[in-house]
Amino acid sequence: MSIPPREIWERLTPALQEVITDELQTVFQEVIYEYLRASNTPTPEPQSDNLHSSVYPHIN
Repeated sequence: MSIPPREIWERLTPALQEVITDELQTVFQEVIYEYLRASNTPTPEPQSDNLHSSVYPHIN
């Protein structure tokens, strides 16, 4: 028999509910930050003029 999450939550003391809420908020903020940071990576710079051509040119 399972216990509904709401029932468990309501049995916790307000202080413990606050601790859990704060911890979850921290985790969600970190996940969102990492998601945004990873999705905003800058595009690579164009190839510089000072690079030499490849050692093995394309062979047909």
